[in-house]
Amino acid sequence: MVGSIEFATDLFDRDTVERIAARYVRLLERVVADRLGRIDLFDILEPTERALMLRTWNETAVAIPEVTVPGLFERQVAATGCGGLDVRR
Repeated sequence: MVGSIEFATDLFDRDTVERIAARYVRLLERVVADRLGRIDLFDILEPTERALMLRTWNETAVAIPEVTVPGLFERQVAATGCGGLDVRR
């Protein structure tokens, strides 16, 4: 099979389009090899790409303080005051 891809050069560079095309070809090859397979179960990412996306780029873990939101509010008020406002009921 032969094909070509047209793309907006102001949005994509050639390397990016080639990687997208390679994923598409990989998907087509897997579909042809397993015609009864479910399309949503075919993985188009290589293991290294999957690790990059799920582990490297998605490394968003942060420490969570051992204090509640009201506790954080109380700390902020104690540190900066209330700007002259009476916040008591």
